[in-house]
Amino acid sequence: MKTHEIHDLLEEKLDAFRDFLSATVALKDVPGSDNDSDMDKIQLLVDKRQNCITMIDSIDNRINSLSAERKALILTLHPEEKEKIKKTVKTIADIASRAVSLNFNRYSSFGMADPETG
Repeated sequence: MKTHEIHDLLEEKLDAFRDFLSATVALKDVPGSDNDSDMDKIQLLVDKRQNCITMIDSIDNRINSLSAERKALILTLHPEEKEKIKKTVKTIADIASRAVSLNFNRYSSFGMADPETG
């Protein structure tokens, strides 16, 4: 395995998280009405988010598979490659945190519990 494979997968994951955040922001902006047009928009955005989650899970499985096979590789990465990976992982965590915050704000504004966390 080449050292850039893990970083490439993390970049794919970052893109998926960006798409997820984009759909989450757009979902927050859709009025909570019974209008068919709004309901269609909501469904499309929910589907987009689910596709992103599926993609993220798939990427995580690929990363875990690579890591399990080559744990020693991580120890031998060049410092600049480690720094790129660290930066990408932090950006992913920041985006995930923003999406969670948006989810919480959307549900709490309707006086509802977040269905994902109870």
